[in-house]
Amino acid sequence: MARANNGETPLGYYESAIAETLKIREEFQSDRKNLEEIKAANKRLEAELQQAKAEIQKLEIAVSNYREEFQTLVLKNQMLQSNFGSLSGRN
Repeated sequence: MARANNGETPLGYYESAIAETLKIREEFQSDRKNLEEIKAANKRLEAELQQAKAEIQKLEIAVSNYREEFQTLVLKNQMLQSNFGSLSGRN
């Protein structure tokens, strides 16, 4: 049986519509799969971002603590130099 249905008969229209529907369905499934992969990647990146933010916050606290410790040491050093200078000035 030769297929003369090139879309000009009702059967041809149905066959074309079915073929187009199947093509669109495959494209939709592919797009849906890609979207799910993007969502999963986005979720992983969000988690990594939150971890990075937490690490940055820890580092900022550590830097602040080191600055305070440094300032304390500078003040102690100045006091020691001042005391040493007054002691050496007595002799």
